[in-house]
Amino acid sequence: MKAKMRPGQKTPEPGEYQCQRCNGRFRIDGGKLICPHCSNTKVDELVPIYMENDPEEEQMYSDADWQGGD
Repeated sequence: MKAKMRPGQKTPEPGEYQCQRCNGRFRIDGGKLICPHCSNTKVDELVPIYMENDPEEEQMYSDADWQGGD
């Protein structure tokens, strides 16, 4: 399916999103990113709240956050 998509498009990551237009929260596990409450499809207004296996999340942490051990 990803091979048929136009350049610059990608499938939305599974996770929870919030619509900035209606403040509705919803979960998506694949398919088209659309708000089920107001049918908003603008990617700029659909903000991810939680994404599974988000590689950008680890970039927010510094070495001080990964301390551990005895």
